Amino acid sequence: MQLTERLVRRLGTTTLMVTHSLEQALNHGDRLLMLHEGQVVGDWSGAEKAALSVASLRELYGSAKVQLSDV
Repeated sequence: MQLTERLVRRLGTTTLMVTHSLEQALNHGDRLLMLHEGQVVGDWSGAEKAALSVASLRELYGSAKVQLSDV
C-alpha cells in the first residue's frame, strides 16, 4: 500500500482498489464506492468519507442489502 500511494502521488495517476477490507477502504484513497450485487449503494469522498467508520459502513451495507432485496 505504501508503494502504491507513493506511485500515485508521484505519477498523478488514478488507481482503483477492490477490497473487502473496510479498514483499507477507509484508510486509503480519496473516494469510496460501496457496491452490492453490482449496484452502487454508497459513494463518499472528502469530509463525508472521513466521517465514516467501519461500524457505520457495516450498518449502511446491511440496510442497503435489505433495500436492494426488496426491489
